[in-house]
Amino acid sequence: MIYDRLENLPSYVALAPEVMPKIIEFLGKCGAGEISEGRHELDGDKLFVNVQSYDTKPFNPEMLEYHKRYVDLQLLLAGTETLYYAPAGTPVSKAYNAENDCGFNQVPENALPLKLEVGNFTLLLPDEGHLPGVGDGSGVVKAVVKISVDLLA
Repeated sequence: MIYDRLENLPSYVALAPEVMPKIIEFLGKCGAGEISEGRHELDGDKLFVNVQSYDTKPFNPEMLEYHKRYVDLQLLLAGTETLYYAPAGTPVSKAYNAENDCGFNQVPENALPLKLEVGNFTLLLPDEGHLPGVGDGSGVVKAVVKISVDLLA
């Protein structure tokens, strides 16, 4: 897991040199408010961005999601939320579904709460658990970049 600011994203180009410049360009447009909500394909199903708005929700200890086929890069564009993080290996609460590339674990007591504000991003690797969208019911806008593990260096 990486937790940083959007302006530092170029420091991570070596992780995916073929695609990171596309991601940086796209997220720069998001930060400027030039991108609409919905799915934006940068390279078909291998690299795409979901721009979404939603209201934050109370903490749910059964909903630590994880993925296997995609790395998530989550960038907050508006609002504030807390994202809980835990490394791979926490107890399963709902088995992995390959079609949706999503499974759920229980949130361990030592899960790390990360406060996301505008311009903060997290990069979450496969099997790393995360519970985004925790808060007091206020609205947020977020860009979630889905990067196929096949594209990583």
